[in-house]
Amino acid sequence: MKILTYENPYKITSTSYWPEIASFPHLCVSQTLLEGMKNQYGRDAFWYIDTIERFEKDFYEPWTNHPENEIKQFLSITEHINQVESENLRKALKFNQKEVHQALRFLTELKLSPDNFDKESLTDVQKIFLDFFIKLKGQEQWSILNELDTLSIEDLKDSFLTLLNNELEKELEQSNLLKGRAKREADKKIKYIESIFKEYTNSIDSTQINGIVIHGVHQFNPLLLRLIHHFESMGIEVIFLINYQNNYRNIYYTWDKVYRWTNEKFRIDKNENIFASLENNLGKGVGSLLEGDIQNWDFRNITFNKYDNLTTFADEIASKFETASINRIGEKVQGNASGALSRMEEQFYASDNEEVNNLLQAYFPEQFGERHFLSYPIGQFILGLYNMWDENERTLKINSSILKECLSVNFFKIDNQPTPLEIYNKIELYFKDIDNIIQFKSRLNDLIDIIRKIEISSHLEFNQELKVFSFFNVTSSELEYFNNVIHDLYEITRQVFGNNKDGYINYKKHYKTLIEIILKKTNSPMVNAKEKELVESLYKQFTNVEELEVEGAMEDLKESIHFYLNRRDSETSANWIVRNFEQIDGGVLLSRSGRAKKRKYHLAMLSDQKMKVSLSDRLSWPLTRGFFDSYKEDVTNLEIVLGSLSEYGNFLRYSLFYATYYLENEIILSYVENSEGEKDTPYFLLKMLGIEAEMKDVDQKSLSPFLVGKETDSSKYGDDIDLPLPSSSFETVELQKKVTCSYRYLLDHVIEDGGYFHNEYHCKLYYKSILYKNALLAILKENQEDNYKECVRKINKELSDYFPFWRNIDFYDVEVTVNNYVRDQLKSKKRDDPNYYLELRLNFLYASITEGKYSKGGDNLIKSIHHLREGYKDKRNQVENDIISYLEDERQLMDHDTNPLICDYCKQRDICLYHAKASGGSND
Repeated sequence: MKILTYENPYKITSTSYWPEIASFPHLCVSQTLLEGMKNQYGRDAFWYIDTIERFEKDFYEPWTNHPENEIKQFLSITEHINQVESENLRKALKFNQKEVHQALRFLTELKLSPDNFDKESLTDVQKIFLDFFIKLKGQEQWSILNELDTLSIEDLKDSFLTLLNNELEKELEQSNLLKGRAKREADKKIKYIESIFKEYTNSIDSTQINGIVIHGVHQFNPLLLRLIHHFESMGIEVIFLINYQNNYRNIYYTWDKVYRWTNEKFRIDKNENIFASLENNLGKGVGSLLEGDIQNWDFRNITFNKYDNLTTFADEIASKFETASINRIGEKVQGNASGALSRMEEQFYASDNEEVNNLLQAYFPEQFGERHFLSYPIGQFILGLYNMWDENERTLKINSSILKECLSVNFFKIDNQPTPLEIYNKIELYFKDIDNIIQFKSRLNDLIDIIRKIEISSHLEFNQELKVFSFFNVTSSELEYFNNVIHDLYEITRQVFGNNKDGYINYKKHYKTLIEIILKKTNSPMVNAKEKELVESLYKQFTNVEELEVEGAMEDLKESIHFYLNRRDSETSANWIVRNFEQIDGGVLLSRSGRAKKRKYHLAMLSDQKMKVSLSDRLSWPLTRGFFDSYKEDVTNLEIVLGSLSEYGNFLRYSLFYATYYLENEIILSYVENSEGEKDTPYFLLKMLGIEAEMKDVDQKSLSPFLVGKETDSSKYGDDIDLPLPSSSFETVELQKKVTCSYRYLLDHVIEDGGYFHNEYHCKLYYKSILYKNALLAILKENQEDNYKECVRKINKELSDYFPFWRNIDFYDVEVTVNNYVRDQLKSKKRDDPNYYLELRLNFLYASITEGKYSKGGDNLIKSIHHLREGYKDKRNQVENDIISYLEDERQLMDHDTNPLICDYCKQRDICLYHAKASGGSND
């Protein structure tokens, strides 16, 4: 075993020891370091180079890359959780079962003996956890890793052969997407790998592997230590290659500590490849400060931003990633998602990148390989089936948001019909009180009957008024098609979940049925090629399903599907947009190639709270330092792992130094102030250096091209907008809508035919307006002023039959309100033209909208509509001309200055981008 060091990361191949190790296989601690090494030194500088993780996945494949075995492990944990007597502890273990699973794998990889723990010093939940370990340790799915200890040097060679072949296939695939110089360089790399692969294939039996070089490891996890010892047992020398400087001993002391277990001295490069850092280098400032050398540094050129919250920070990153995804002529760049990442003019690294990447994953799911399949409708469809199936009642439980995911799949779509999701979005409210599929189907048939009656008789009572409700603004053919979709969905679940007995499901039969159905469904011409490709890849992931001869409960089946759908495909995606500090060494190497020299490097999450990491933060629940302190024997591997985990905070400090010392690019620092409910504070070293953070003034215009407003450049949207001009005179309501909101006029009378009310709040207001109108006209017509309440009650009863999803109390509340409206109107002297005000309420829900919801003294925000009644000829002519000008000038279509209070009563509110902007991005 050796530990080789270098001071200058750009001159590793110039070190005195390089000739000794050049021909050995090289394993890198991260994907970014791998790319950095190949970028800086060329692929032909190495016989074999890859990541540690990728090698482990192949060499220890039955343990690291075998979802069937992980499912068996997960189910074995469930079996024991169900036997826990304490309900509270049972719930806690079930809620954290994924972490319990990881914790048990952690102990197994460490080769710890459960008998050597002092059980009396453990917490109650740790005692139960230890019992799990005792009972599970000998089971095949848990002991398989010990069997892998027998893998030989021939198995090692086979792994190198497999991974070289994988690398060659990946490079060939990527080369097909390239052109010009990039294509020529890729082909040159391919030619080299082909020669290596061919030579190695022909001489694999005689090839000697005397050493393996491991780059950049600071955090020794149990599996890596196991692999290192495995290498040594084969007679292979393990050589660690790390960055080290004697000038900054306090910065590098963390490396001394985590490598102390090797009992090897660091070998310093004799060629003295000294790195000449820039003047006023921030890294020098950090390093000198920790050495006690206080100097007056000039860091005025350093930008240290403070973001109010994580969402604001994520939005800015999203904008920059989106820009990198578009080429010079405005087209989405083809190729894998990591290409956009490499083109970002600002590269982001964070001490803790998990939370911000979780947010960015919603924006750019294709970038994150572990959710690649789930980002497509077919993946959400499969998960939706699991999440809605109720095993106790053996039926589908309707959950609106999940049902929408299921309806998003393209294989339900047919020509000349709206999509199932579009239909459901319109009728969703009609099923608000329904919670299972049988009730849903029955209610749907009722709705179809009503729509047919509306279609047959145009003079049906309430006919035209009912169509303004979204769920009545559909056709019977659309609903019949939607009914077939719901029936199909139900039949799929019956097939998929019908093979269980006594509450348990045979996993092998279940998964085979599932994939056969999905394969059949995706033969639809409506399913795009990418989704078909994804289903094929899922099918390949199920190839070992024959090994799943186990039975389990539905709850665990829902979890087990994630072992397939969540599998990380590191070959096709970088799985991040913001890298963590463990990838900074690779980022430094990537900074000197071509355009990268001009890129900015953004070091984020530089707060005391994020930079100071404890051991417990790094362990899976319910593991703690106390848990391991109860272990009665000294185990070297345990102390190595816990020691490196405990040093993670110092590693983050070193990483900040490393980036700021070696990078010659512009550096931006930042932290997020409001995180996890508390205010974070700037990292103390930066404060000691006199670097003050300033609140980042985020330009909302730059964050997304989807924001609308006066600043929108209509030229971005291609050809001129060609809208039809009105061919006849305008109705009064058109003029009224134009003066209150031009955009609503456009949607209601040009793009759509009147529109409809969709959300429940609007529907209730509109119901009141219908009831008020019909009751008042009936009262006046039949001279029933003295009996107005009975008249309101009668019409309310007739109308309520169309709205089965509302409760009696809802109709009672409406009736009371309408009675008050009618009473006030009957008392009023303005009874000469009730139709005008009644129609006004139907279109605007209120005849007056004031600043205060219940204010009577405020200005009426829509008073201008009253100046457009018949007889106001000049004003009407002016607005008519405004409409024609508006439709002829596409720039005016982007104008919007409507008071947000008016938006609250607009039927287009739920789809209006202007309202979303005014309300901060929410239409709730």
